[in-house]
Amino acid sequence: MGKGSTFNFIWAGRGTGKTYGALKYLIENKYKFIMIRRTNTAVERLQNPDMNPFAPLNDDGVTESPLKIESAGNNINNIVDEDGNFYGMLMSLTAVASIPRLGVHTFFTMNSSRKNRKRKSKAKPKLL
Repeated sequence: MGKGSTFNFIWAGRGTGKTYGALKYLIENKYKFIMIRRTNTAVERLQNPDMNPFAPLNDDGVTESPLKIESAGNNINNIVDEDGNFYGMLMSLTAVASIPRLGVHTFFTMNSSRKNRKRKSKAKPKLL
């Protein structure tokens, strides 16, 4: 998807088609993927049929069979079609950090503690 990268991060404004475009590309090119949301609550919200990010893809016929989200336990979900074919996974950053040997827990802990140090600073920002 992106220049031989292991991870692809996409940042843009709301409603610009980031999720739809990326998922459509991944599905059409038969890539397996992991969709990560920041919190478990955000992941749970996507399990609601009204908030399912695959509904527009299903409506547009991107897949032969509609995609759905099935719990695999521990806030990790599989993305499968009605025939059980596996497309990818959906999880939160918390779930990613809990996967043994993935090596991300240290990064998240270090990044979090760095943020907290900045918040404790008494310096006031300069206004331009």
